[in-house]
Amino acid sequence: HYLPLLLFAQKFRIRILGLHPSEEEVEIVKLYGLSANNGSSSPPIIRGVRTDDREHAEDFRRVAAHQMSLSDFGGCVEAMEAAIARQYEVQCFREEYMAE
Repeated sequence: HYLPLLLFAQKFRIRILGLHPSEEEVEIVKLYGLSANNGSSSPPIIRGVRTDDREHAEDFRRVAAHQMSLSDFGGCVEAMEAAIARQYEVQCFREEYMAE
């Protein structure tokens, strides 16, 4: 996905900075989700993260489900689905943070 962008930047000598969220920010999203404010009255950790791309979400869920075992969640399908949903939020957070 990034190769065309990087090649364009190289061709026109445009400097690109690779950014990623801190582990602390990622941990907050892992624990509390994208609307996380870490128990304070502060705004969410980042605004505008889209999680409504159906194809992207389905691809993520398919891969994540193969990497997990239902037994890890005591056989509870809902718990496994909740874990996958939270991991998807983390993935979208990372992607959006790098895009800002």
